[in-house]
Amino acid sequence: MTLAPNRRLPSSGSNFMISMRTITVFILLTAFAIKAFPQAQMGDKETLNRGKVLIQEGRFDFAMDILHSLSQKSSSQYSPYACYYYSLAAYKKDFYHVALDMINYLILKYPKWKNIDEARLWQVQLYLEDKNYEMANQSISMISDSVVRKSAINIYLSEVNEIADYENLVALFQRYAGIKLIGQVLADRILLQPVMLRDTALLNKIVLSIGLDPARYKSDLVIEAVKKDKYRVAVLLPFMSNEIIPGKSGRSNQFIYDLYHGIKIGNDQLKAGGINLDIVAFDTRKSGMETRKLVDSGDLYGFDVIIGPLYADEVQI
Repeated sequence: MTLAPNRRLPSSGSNFMISMRTITVFILLTAFAIKAFPQAQMGDKETLNRGKVLIQEGRFDFAMDILHSLSQKSSSQYSPYACYYYSLAAYKKDFYHVALDMINYLILKYPKWKNIDEARLWQVQLYLEDKNYEMANQSISMISDSVVRKSAINIYLSEVNEIADYENLVALFQRYAGIKLIGQVLADRILLQPVMLRDTALLNKIVLSIGLDPARYKSDLVIEAVKKDKYRVAVLLPFMSNEIIPGKSGRSNQFIYDLYHGIKIGNDQLKAGGINLDIVAFDTRKSGMETRKLVDSGDLYGFDVIIGPLYADEVQI
């Protein structure tokens, strides 16, 4: 029996481990090269278009990956576009500060880009997202295109209008007294208040400090009494007429009907004294939505007096 010649095995595990590491590195490099090959072969325009498609598909991580290198490629005409869409993808991914950093980089790096005003508009939106009203206002001042500038102003006004609490809006104006758009929103809010409740001193201060049109923002309104032959009175109460069941006595809101009955009795007595009132009842149904529909319909125009409504959310409307 002839024995096969001895085959030399590694004398220790060290050479074996080196060989395994070499193989592993080779596999990883090969895999990376295969993955990177299609992107490397893509032109700048194709890279940009691919990034935009990924954003539309909601694959924001991949969009950022593919757009980043192009955004830093200053020699490419597509670089500013890549910056813009990278910022959009980062925002969609909730990476707010990354989005803002990239749009700031774009504006600083490519101030002559033909779409720079659109970039500034996006910058305004990002600053407003962070409640940075001062920087957003500065960005608006840098927009040269009148249409884009108007859009930015409308976005700014809309954002400030979202501040529902009057005192918070006053505090914001006091903090940024030089920003005209904030003062304009506050002045409009003051004009929405009943004449006797308006802060005329603050309104005058706003008009003078930021140069609003004094003809529009009058603070010295004089209420002139106008004598009429008949006055119209709207009664806004939750009659809940849709819940009335014919033949069934007793209502959960009987006090509403008692109140309205008292109004009718009072009207009869006034008529005997020569005072003519035209009373019209409206059913609010305990609903802020119903009251909103009534206000928006215009049916309350022309009334001299409104009695009601009863509930806080309806009164606010």
